Amino acid sequence: MDIRLKQLVLAFLFTAGLNAQSSNFSATLSYPLPLVDTNFNDYTGIADVGLQYGFYESGRWQLGASLSGAYFVQSTDFINPTFTLDENILLLQPKVFAAASVSEGKEFMPFVAVGYALAIYSLDYNIQNAPPDENEAKGGLNLSAGAIVELTKRLFAIAHYDYINFSDTSGGLNIDFSENLGMAKLGLGYRF
Repeated sequence: MDIRLKQLVLAFLFTAGLNAQSSNFSATLSYPLPLVDTNFNDYTGIADVGLQYGFYESGRWQLGASLSGAYFVQSTDFINPTFTLDENILLLQPKVFAAASVSEGKEFMPFVAVGYALAIYSLDYNIQNAPPDENEAKGGLNLSAGAIVELTKRLFAIAHYDYINFSDTSGGLNIDFSENLGMAKLGLGYRF
């Protein structure tokens, strides 16, 4: 991730925190790590950025919706180092979630989520007279479970596991993952 983008994200979170009133919004920045599909393990996770909104709270329970985007890359050099294939995957994940506070102060909150995952795959040829770049998208059911640990009143750590079952794995480009994908995400979040 470009250093200027990191600085922009941190500046936004800092200034939003200075001016924020009590809100049900939070943002997360995590590292995505593919676990289950051995072909997908060849991709490097760059970042997962998410936005969450808690729309219902009762006692220790909270219901909400989230949207996250994870970005993965893989570059393959062939015999001639000037011939490379750059593969990129953007994984969009809208979900609804339920979280339960184990303690009264919400210091530890396990959660479960269900939603949809859309993998947008692009293949770029880096050679003269190459075929045109190609794009394809595949989607499927996304189940997730994890936990939030409060570090301060606004800052929290988050860890979760995503299981994705892609409904369409045939035809088109050779997306290097099968119909089942498991992925861990570890990161930090900020409540606005």
